[in-house]
Amino acid sequence: MGMTPSSPSFPHRRESRKSDESGRSMVEMLGVLAIMGLLVIGGVAGYRYAMDKYNANEILNEVRKRAVTASQQRVLGQPIDLSEWSNTI
Repeated sequence: MGMTPSSPSFPHRRESRKSDESGRSMVEMLGVLAIMGLLVIGGVAGYRYAMDKYNANEILNEVRKRAVTASQQRVLGQPIDLSEWSNTI
């Protein structure tokens, strides 16, 4: 009885993968897609938050600018023109 590399007495030698099992498995692909989906959702949420913050700051700056203008007009004794305020904010 001769010892051959494929006999059970050589446990360190396992048969290599079958040729049709090369590459990634379906479970690995689904895991990668799930992680990518979570990253995209987080990115969209972060972008939405940043845009909301930007728009809020733009409105706040406009209100501050108009308040300064109104206070300057008041100090100078000029009438405060509020006609353009209602249609832009």
